Amino acid sequence: MRNINFLVVDDCPTVRKIMHKALRHKLGAEKIFDACDGKDAINVLATEKIDIIISDWEMPKMNGEELLLKIRKTPKFQDMPFIMMTTHGERSFVLRAIQNGANHYLTKPFSSEKLEEAIRKSWHGSDRRECARHACLPMHKLILNSDQGALAAEALNISQTGILIRLPYNDNIRLFGEFTLKIEFEDVELLDVEFKSLIGRVVRINEADSYDNHELACEVGLNFNFEKTNKAGSEQLNNLLKYLSTFGQEVIASAS
Repeated sequence: MRNINFLVVDDCPTVRKIMHKALRHKLGAEKIFDACDGKDAINVLATEKIDIIISDWEMPKMNGEELLLKIRKTPKFQDMPFIMMTTHGERSFVLRAIQNGANHYLTKPFSSEKLEEAIRKSWHGSDRRECARHACLPMHKLILNSDQGALAAEALNISQTGILIRLPYNDNIRLFGEFTLKIEFEDVELLDVEFKSLIGRVVRINEADSYDNHELACEVGLNFNFEKTNKAGSEQLNNLLKYLSTFGQEVIASAS
């Protein structure tokens, strides 16, 4: 990552010095810019080409969360990788950072290895999320809604392009049929997102083992139709995939 330009935003000179050392020694970074708060960071972005932002949360004048929100509302910078670092490790802070658009979250103190991992995941994260399928979703309730009624199902995996579900066999499940997916996660502390308007089109139907005491069951693959899905539904999907990519598997593993 020698040719990548980093912006380190922290009001503590010692932290900025440590970050410089870690970025140079672990990643071979040559261009590292500094800012002491969010307002200073905006000034740097106006004059320098920046590829990745690594920002503290707690700062005067403009904190890291305010900087993140401003970045994501600016078309020129809205896709720029943003890593949030803070002493707050609570789930509520993690989820706020994700929902506001952070690519990764580091709890201080962290090792240089953790920093390197966060940078690599953030830099390549959008490409991975586009193709990756995430299994082991948190506990949830999934309902397929159509003109023919509502069907309860279980999500087996999900990606940026579609979802694989399992449910009791039903004659209303047909190839190329469209459904509105409603997904509600039972542990709202784990993931405070409820999908109500995600549109899926059936592209695959396979026989499955018995499910939920039903002898006849099927696995159904649906591709998302973003032309019919509203903006809120698309944003919720992105938040979910970002959560699963960065934090979901760690949280699920620790809870099991």
